[in-house]
Order: sequence, then structure tokens, then C-alpha cells
Amino acid sequence: MQAAALRSALKGHIEAAHHVWLKQSLDNAHLDDTTSRERYPLYPLQVHVDKPLIASGLTGVDQLVIPSTLLTHVETVQGCLVNLPTQTRHAALLYTPQAPDGIEFRLFSDFVRSLASDGMIDYYKDRCRIKARRTLSFLLRDMQQGKANKPPVIPKAFISDFADTCFNRPLERRLRDVEETTTGRNDMLARLIRVSVEIIATALTLPFPPASFAVGSLLSLHDSGQAVAALTEGDQQRAATYMLSALFNGIGAGSDLLVGIKGFGGVLHRLERGHQSPPVLRSFQRQSSLPRYEDLYPVELQEQVFLIGKPNAHGHAAVFHAPHVASAPPMATGQFALREAAGAWQPLLPPPNAVARVPSGLRTDLAVDVSLDNVPRITDGHAKGVYALSGKNYIRLSDRTFEVQYDAHLRCWQIIDPANPFAFFGKQPVRLNDQDQWLVVDRRLRGGGLDAPGSYRPLPEGAAAGSLDMLIDYEMPSTMRAHLDIVISKEVFDPTGAGLEVYFETYFTEIRQTFTAFREKLYQDAQAFFARFSAPPRPALPAYGLPGKVETLIEHIFTHSNGLVFSEAPRSVASKRLLLLNMPLLAEQRVEVLYIEHLLTDKHLRKLARYRQLGKKSRSGSHELKYYLHDVNRGALNNSSSEYDYYHLIKEAHRHGIEVRPFSSSISYPFFGHPVLAAADDPAAASKMSNFFGHRLISQDIAPGSSKRWVALLDQKLATTHDQVPGIAEMQGVVSVHVQDIPAGRPTRISEGTNGSHQNTPTRCDFTIAFADPALPGVPLPPATPVDDMLIRELRGSVAEGEHWAGQYGFVHGENTTWLRVPPEEWNADSPMTAIQQSLADATYEMPLDTRTTLHTLANFERKGLDMEYFFEDINLDTVRNTFAQRRKNLQKDAATIRSAQLPPRPTLPAIEPQTSPAGLLETLYRHTEGVVIGESHFSVSSKKLIIDNLPLLARQNVKTLYMEHLLTDLHQADLDRFFETGQMSKTLLHDLKILDRGHHTDPDKVYNFEQLIIKARQYGLEVRAIDCASSYHLKGIAREESITRQQMMNYFASRTIRRHQDVMGSHKWIALVGNSHSNTYQGVVPGIAELQGGIGLRVIDVAPGKSTGVVPDPGELVTGGITNEQVYIKGDYRVAMEVSRPESARLLSIDQRLFKPGMFLVQQGEGDLQTIVHRARDTWIHRTPVQRNAEGKLYLERVRWPRIHLKPFDDMDALVAALEAMNLTHIA
Repeated sequence: MQAAALRSALKGHIEAAHHVWLKQSLDNAHLDDTTSRERYPLYPLQVHVDKPLIASGLTGVDQLVIPSTLLTHVETVQGCLVNLPTQTRHAALLYTPQAPDGIEFRLFSDFVRSLASDGMIDYYKDRCRIKARRTLSFLLRDMQQGKANKPPVIPKAFISDFADTCFNRPLERRLRDVEETTTGRNDMLARLIRVSVEIIATALTLPFPPASFAVGSLLSLHDSGQAVAALTEGDQQRAATYMLSALFNGIGAGSDLLVGIKGFGGVLHRLERGHQSPPVLRSFQRQSSLPRYEDLYPVELQEQVFLIGKPNAHGHAAVFHAPHVASAPPMATGQFALREAAGAWQPLLPPPNAVARVPSGLRTDLAVDVSLDNVPRITDGHAKGVYALSGKNYIRLSDRTFEVQYDAHLRCWQIIDPANPFAFFGKQPVRLNDQDQWLVVDRRLRGGGLDAPGSYRPLPEGAAAGSLDMLIDYEMPSTMRAHLDIVISKEVFDPTGAGLEVYFETYFTEIRQTFTAFREKLYQDAQAFFARFSAPPRPALPAYGLPGKVETLIEHIFTHSNGLVFSEAPRSVASKRLLLLNMPLLAEQRVEVLYIEHLLTDKHLRKLARYRQLGKKSRSGSHELKYYLHDVNRGALNNSSSEYDYYHLIKEAHRHGIEVRPFSSSISYPFFGHPVLAAADDPAAASKMSNFFGHRLISQDIAPGSSKRWVALLDQKLATTHDQVPGIAEMQGVVSVHVQDIPAGRPTRISEGTNGSHQNTPTRCDFTIAFADPALPGVPLPPATPVDDMLIRELRGSVAEGEHWAGQYGFVHGENTTWLRVPPEEWNADSPMTAIQQSLADATYEMPLDTRTTLHTLANFERKGLDMEYFFEDINLDTVRNTFAQRRKNLQKDAATIRSAQLPPRPTLPAIEPQTSPAGLLETLYRHTEGVVIGESHFSVSSKKLIIDNLPLLARQNVKTLYMEHLLTDLHQADLDRFFETGQMSKTLLHDLKILDRGHHTDPDKVYNFEQLIIKARQYGLEVRAIDCASSYHLKGIAREESITRQQMMNYFASRTIRRHQDVMGSHKWIALVGNSHSNTYQGVVPGIAELQGGIGLRVIDVAPGKSTGVVPDPGELVTGGITNEQVYIKGDYRVAMEVSRPESARLLSIDQRLFKPGMFLVQQGEGDLQTIVHRARDTWIHRTPVQRNAEGKLYLERVRWPRIHLKPFDDMDALVAALEAMNLTHIA
């Protein structure tokens, strides 16, 4: 079962969160104590057989539900188990081993759905009793067809002994099957005795009618029961025999009570006459109260066109609206019209007064005295050209101002009487022409004249005037929306249950074709739109310190923009929880509209409007919306949360007065099973259709320049650019925020840009909020290590409050030059070595894979960790150190041969002018050699600057590799490869780079240092390769050390590594950055990397501004050696002096920089005679211990962790420092 659970999680049959608690449940399945069983309950799968006659083959009784416990029973499906979580809010899982559909763990609620898969019905029934299998086959088939069968439910009692269920129950089932399907000797004897008793009892009771009646009745009941049992097994022949026997026994018993039942026949006859059998199916037809089109004809009533019906006895004719869609029924207005003597129709209202008109027909009496100066016109949407002022709408027409209303039925604006704005008649429709001028609409009659009502026929829908509505072409017609669910689901429809599917399908064919045609049109329009689309300017992002609080971020966003797009994963819990918890804040920020992607304008608007009006008065929301959101696209939105879903989000928004509006229509939404044929080769078709419709919808709702604020919750593929399709945030010019789910208990974290490993967020966003999902269990983190503590200190500016760094995690480099942490749940474990990595590995000198974590600890956090003269109590540490010592010894021995190594021919050194630029220098050198070696003092800025500033040139020169000293093949190369390929840097590599820069006091501006060199090299496609290893780099405590030992070992290993890399990857151009004692021949004895590889060496030095001598052949220089204070002679092929401005203040390092390794200490002088010992401990933290004086004037320290000097008096500070050095601490002057 554990293997099956893992397979199901990997195949995606269950969620990762399911697998976490399922694994815990299975790990404890063997325990039989009550506490364990209650905490991790397992239940058998049981099917309730409440239709015992379903397998009888008799139509009419096979669907009979019998609640009697004598005829119904429960069948247990052997081997199928139900796992129910008790610690988390997740759905129960069903274990179906060896299922034909290949699913081993599935949701328990998917049982009925699983019956549709081939072989699953046989699978379930074959795991039940043999005698019950025929009934179960019919029952499960009935259940699959959606008839009124109860699906399995979880039993009340859980399995108390799982071992008994696994081992004993199958044996008991076999014994029971044998007992029920075979006839033994005891069965034969029992049957013989029963028949004999029946015959004897019948014969003995014949002279006694009461006794004979009792025996006959018992025998009749017995035979009737046997007949029913035979019917449940489908044995009609045996059932008929028992029924005949029961009939004869009943007749015999009845004859004994003939006197007592006189008149009973008469009662039956009266009942038969009084009650006739009703028909099984009753034909029905819904009668419409609306007249037919043939009974209506158009007329003009006060300059508006209506349809009227036949006059009644008083001459009054009902008035109807002409529908916008020809196939739709007319709409009653509740008004009546009367025909005057002259033949004209007038509304049944008081006659209007004569009004002044201009030649165009405009009623000038409706003009209002309202100034529209300095009032902006709406420039987009259905309100284009309208002025909005004080909650009313106005237009300018013929140099006059008129108040207008939008008629949603006619889809146009109408001039209204401001004194009577709700008058039914008297409005004048207007339209905006191509020159943005308002005109009175000439309302001509359509479909016939006034005097011939019988000749009226409606015009085709295409002949109607063009709609001003921007969305009507992308929504289902109103007359077809009632059956939208059937069209979307593609289900066969038959409300009668009489097998009339073919009849009803002829009706739905037209609707399905309309649905498909509308989707094709939407795709074509979306294609044309995006071909010419240009995005509006991006909004200014809020400038404030990150990480901050969600409330602060939202407030800052709405100070720069009126719109905000939240993006989410399809089943995200955190996104809904974030909005639910911050709904009061959104209301406070005057957000008026919340757009939700999965709601439809042509299906849910009316329902949303109703519940918006109820607001806080409604304790429960719309169940129609709830079930729709749960089931749409086969449950693709179901996040298994009972609190944080779309249903509760809609309710909460309504309670805070925020309108919830759909973002999609049934035409634009990507329903499963409805592909667009024209988009067969366009993977981005769904995004184009959704974003095109959503953009037009928001543009129509929110006019440009409007102060109306809105929020949209969209899929991450729609929110921002994805597959080269602009997202809604770019199309609307607003800020985008991605909400990322993190385990419960983790602190909320806000970062700029896309956070994490970029795998769960495929698009780019402005901000990322990592927000907790309460149902997502967090993996317990191990204790923090010194690496974690150091990185938190170094990157404290990007650490959220309460954030804990531990375990395996990494970093990606953000656009604002900050490192963004990839949490452990998103950090992929180290993958196996590739074939190339194995080919490049040097097993002779590199440490084994399983020792490298311990080696890193020894090298960085254990005092004298790699010094063989010190002892470790930890056997594991001692074993790794011994392995290291042996490989270091082997490398030292082999490296001694480098003095006599056969060197390749050197390239010709070109003549170079001193004023040659670094770029010109590199171009010249690569015409003569494949490799350039940069020799530096490690604190140097110019050496890194030379490479970083010329990386574009190196890329053009086809330089493929940057070889670097200080980076170790066995500790760093795998992490360097990962960073080069994915942009993800391990915490170990980042820690070591920062220690490297701090220890060598590189560029204080942090522009030209080792860390930036690694980052920039990747950006220009240069692979960084380590040319050191632990054996060549950590030489503390090495035996027989000489002044050239480091140069011999490093140069030998580096040359060997470069040569192997060139052989495996193919010869190519390269550049190396090493110390100035490694670039060329050292002390005339140790050949440098330039000599060993046939390259050219440059010694790059920092000089003050104005002191540069440019590029010259290197004359050599005496410098102080790294191990001793002796002067050594350093010389390269060329010396490059680069001007670097390093102010003196930059050289004053902080204590944190000076004490860059554990075990270092310094004496800090305070006011007066107060002195303090400052040291970096093994935990990498800085500690301060004040120096105190006793009564005798001697110095002492009070530090229990230093027992050798704790409270011990010293004569002076020199003696105290000497004692500290005796404890293997390093004094920094």
C-alpha cells in the first residue's frame, strides 16, 4: 500500500498533501491499539444493496427500493479500503489494488465516477461473495447510469485489527463461498427432514380447520419468501415454482376461513371499480401566456417601435417589446394602446402636450441647463461619448445638454425627461457616429405596415441594427442559456426518461452549433486583436522596503493604480485565503469590483446580483454557484478546502459591499471537450480567447480615467504574459501580484518579481506573496546550521520577520541584484551525476561524494578541522579527515613531479602598445592563443573588472570557459553546474563565495568581486569551472611543507583539470583567474598554468588614478609571500596596470569583515582602560567578552566556555593574548 501511495502521488492521481498524511496512516496501520486506530482509521468498502429485485429481470419491480432489513443487506468489497484523515481537512481516499483503470488510490467520492471505466464494475463485484455477484453487477450498472442508488458511505465502525482483515477475512470469505455454493450431506438431510415435517403436519391437521389454516399459512409464507429469494438471484423458474406452491398453500388455508371472509370479495370489487390505474406516462405541454409572432405587428408609439397584439373587447391592445434576437419570445411591457379614429395608435395614457422640435426630430424641451465644461468624456466602452456627472449621464447634441439613460434591452442610449426619468414612453434613442457626434436615431418600423397586421413577419436577426454592446457577439443568445449546462457537459438529454434522447437531441443540435460558431468567431477576433495590440504604459511600482506586510503592499499599489490583478495556481488555497482575510482592507481601499475568472457573464450575472443585494442578510450563498464551481471542468477548481474557496470568497465580498463580476463568458471560458477547430495548432488559443474577452469586459465596465477600483483573481497564465500572449495586468496597465502557497506555519513573505524556482509560476509578475495554506503540512525543518546563520546575517535585508532558514534550500538572483530564497519544498534534491560530470571527475584526488558535506563542515566550522595534529572524538569526522589527509598526501607527492614536466610550446607573444585598451588587449591575445591566464592579488578589483567589463567581448570571441582558483571541484563544481544551467545557487556555494570575498577584502562596493564574477559569467554564457580541490586548497598542517608546496599542488591539479575538461568537451578558448604566483613560472621552479597549458599570462595590478602605465611586458616584482613574510619574485608575460579608486575609508573594515572565520579574535579598545575581547565562535556569531581587573590589578576574563582561562589572572594584555593563542585562536591585530 505504501508503494501504491507513492505511485499514485507520482502519477498525479492524488495530491502531494494527500500523500503526506496517507503515508503517516500507512506507517501506523499495523498498530491495533485504540488510540492509533482512532487517529489513523481504516474502513472497509461496503455497498448497500437496497434493490434486492434488481437482478430479477422483471420490469417494474427491478427498481423497487425495499427498506426492510430482511431483504436489504451490505456487501463488503474484499481488499478495498477507505483511508480517512483525522488530522487534516482532506477528503477520504479509496484504495483499489490492481484496478483495471490503473488507479490505486483515488478520492472516495469518485467511486461512482470510477464505474464508467472499463472493467471496474466486474472488479468490484468479483471481490464480493459469489452468491451476491449477479445482484451487484446489476446494482453497480444501475448506479453508473445515475439512477437512485445510494453510493457507498463510510461505515460507523473502523477496522480494529488490520492484520485480521488482511489475513483472516479472505480465508473466511472463501469458506463462506464454499458453504453458499455447494450442497453437503448435512444440507441434504436437513432438506429431507423439512419436507417430511411439511407432509406429516399437513396430513395431521386436515381434520382440524384452525390448525390446518395455521400450517397452510406458514407454508405459504415460507414459499413466498423462497420465491423472493429466487427472484433476487434471477432464477425465475425456481421463483415460479415457489410462487405456485405458495398459491396452493394459500388457497388451502383460505378454504379453512371461508366463513370468516364472506364479503371480502365484494369489497375487492368495489375497490376495483373505484380506483382505475393511472397511465405510466402522462403527456404534457407547457402553455405560454405570450402570443405568437403571427398575432403581433409593429406600431410606433410616441416615436418608439413596439409590437401590439389583438385588441380586446374594449379596443385595448397589449404592448410588447420586440426582442433583440429573432428566435426569442416577445416581452410584455404591461402597457396598452388604443387606436384613434384617424387610425393612429396611441398609448393608453393622457395625451402629451405639443412640444418644440428641430428638423431632426430632437425634442428641445428635454434639454437641461447643466454645464459640461471641464468634465471629461468617457472614451471607451458602451458609454463612449457620455459625460458622467453627479451620478447622472449627459450628452451634448445640437449645442444643448440632455440627460440620457442606457436601455439594456435595446442596447442604446436614450434622451429622457429629467422631470419624469422613469416614464415608459417619450424617450428618444440616440447614437454616436464615426465622428464622435451624437445623432437622433430614426426609428423606422421593421416587418410590415400599420394597416396590415396579418402580413407581419419578423426580419432575420442579421437585419437588425448593429449592436452597441461590445460583448453580445461573445455570449450565448438569451434564448439558449437555459440549456447551457447540457451544451457544456455534452450529456444526452431526456427529461422524460422514456428513451426520447434522439428527439431532444434534434432540438439541441442548433444550440450546440451556435455555441461552436460563437467560439470560432471569438478566436478569430482575438487573433486579429492581438496582432495589432500595443500595451499601455506600465504603472509605477510602490517603492518601499521589502519584505513588508500585505496590507502595506495593497495600500501602496492603490496609491499608484486603480486596478490590481492577483494570479494563482488553479487549486490554490492561499490566494482565496489572502483575499478573504483582507476583504475589509479592500473595502477600506474603496475597491468596488472583484472579477473572478471562472464565473460567466451569460450564466451567473443575475444570481450574483441577487446575492449582492442580500449582502450581510444572507448567511449562505448561492448553492447553484457552489455546485458549479465544484464541478466545472471535472472538478479542476476543487482545492479540498471547506473555508477558502471561490464560494466563500463570493460570500465575503458581498458582505463587504464589493460587487463580484464574472471575467468570462460561456464562449470564452476554456471548458474541457470544446476545442476550437481553427486553433488546433495554437497552444495559446485558450489564453487569447479568455484575455481578449476579459480585457473588453473590464474596459467596458471601467472607463478610462475612472476612479473605480477593481481587483481580479485570475489563473497565473492569464494574469501576466504567457506563451507570448499579454496578460490582463499588461493589457490594463495595472500591477500584478502572484500568490504562492506555502505550508502552514511559515511566515508570509513578499518579494519583488517572481519568487522561488520559477517552476510553479510560469509567468513574470510584479510581486510575489508567499502565503500559508493551513491544510498544507509543513515538513519539520532540522536545526539551523552555521551556514544558515551566516546567510541570514548576510542577507538580512531580504529576510521576513520570523522566517527560519534551515534544511536544503537555495537561491535565485533577482532583478534588483538581491538573492531570492527558494524554500525547501521547492528546492529540488541533488540529482545524480551526469555522464559528462562523471567523465570530468578526478577520483584520484577529489573527495568521495558521501564525505563532502562533512568535509565542508571540517573546512569551515571546525577549528583546525583539517589539521591532522588535532584529535576528534566524533568518529565520522575523524574518518573523513583521514580520507582527506591520504588524498592530500598523494597529491603532494605527485605534484612534486611538476618541476620536470614536459611543457607544450609557448605561443608567440605579440608586441602590444602600452595604451592598448583591455578589450584590444584580449582581442590581440586570442589571435595568438586559446587560453589567457589572469594573475591577481586576490583583493584586487582590476583583475575582476578586466573580466567582468569584457564579458561581452569574450562571448563574441567564442570564449567558452572561465577557470577559477578558490573554487573546489569536489565541493563546488556540481553547484556551479546547477547555477549555470538553472540559475539556482545552493546555500553552500553562496556561503563560500561570500566568505571568499570577505576573507580577501575584495571590492567594498561589491561590484567587482568573486560573487559578481560568477553571476555575470553565466549571463554571458561562460561556464565557470573549478580548478582547485580540497586536497590542493586546504594545506594547514600538511607535512613537509615548503614555500612552493601550494604552487606545486594547485598548478599540478589545475593543469590536470583544464586538460581533462578540454579533452572531454572539445578544445575551445578559455580564460583563467588565479593568484599571481600561479599564472606563470614561480621562483623559476614551478611552471605556471600559462606554461603548462600553452597560454599567455597577464599580471593585473591596481594602481591609483593617474598612475597607470598601461600594458607592458612584465618586468617582475618582489612581493610578500602568502605563507611567510619573505619577499618572492613574481613575473608574468604582461603586466596590466588598471586605475582603481579605493578611498582610505573603504580599507577600514568592520569587525564582521575582519573576523571572517571562526577562531579569529581581536582586542577592542574602549573608553579609558576598558578593553574587550571580540571573537567569532564556531556558531559563526560574533561574541564580546569584557576584560576585567581584580583587586590586585591583574586582568581576567569571565567566560565559562573557556575553562582554561576562565577567571584566571594575567599580568598584562600580552599574557592574555598569548593564552588565547595557546587555545588555537588566531589574533587579528
